[in-house]
Amino acid sequence: AILKAQELLADNARYAEGDAYRVLGEIRLLRGDFDGAQDAFRQAHELGWHPLPGWALVQEENGRNADAIKSLQRGLQFPGWADGQRKGILLAHLARIAARSGNAALARSSLAELEGKPELRNTSGSEAAWHRAKAEVAQTGGRTEDAIAALRAAIVVWRDAGSRINVAHTQLRLAEILASTGDQTDADIEFAAAEKGFAEMDAKPMVARCREMRRRLLGRRRRSTVT
Repeated sequence: AILKAQELLADNARYAEGDAYRVLGEIRLLRGDFDGAQDAFRQAHELGWHPLPGWALVQEENGRNADAIKSLQRGLQFPGWADGQRKGILLAHLARIAARSGNAALARSSLAELEGKPELRNTSGSEAAWHRAKAEVAQTGGRTEDAIAALRAAIVVWRDAGSRINVAHTQLRLAEILASTGDQTDADIEFAAAEKGFAEMDAKPMVARCREMRRRLLGRRRRSTVT
């Protein structure tokens, strides 16, 4: 349906066509089609859109966290209309990626700005992204229980919003953190829930990722039993 709409927009509203590619890229990103997402974001950019935060998230997925941080910082420093509308989400992703990259100062300052302006968290997406950012800042600060609580809060927000695939993504991250604490049982429960959610949304690459992580978790459990 999005591609059909894109064809109509190409004939009648070129700028809106760029936004259609941005949305397509975000859908592909959530489904785990990172190459397809990158292509869509490139096309959105060519048509005059700044496809953030999606473009930065593709960079993160490819291990280019420094580039992702720069992309988000540029979007915040020189926002177009669309970037300005999503400022809260951009700040949340900046805080989250900075935390996971070891840049604690940037993570804390970005999170503080977001927390100091409640109006930037007035949508489900921005609120959930804020909880995710709090989780990563807490995790890198050694406050694992706070990280777990923040992720559970994000799951509640996404459930209330009816976004099953975002629930699955958050459950996957929660499973990773639980596994890192040695809580193998609860980690496996969250991995299973995430896998089911991705399967329901036909996100095959993400299903495969969940299965691989569960396989590794099972392997660690077996080795710990033997020793």
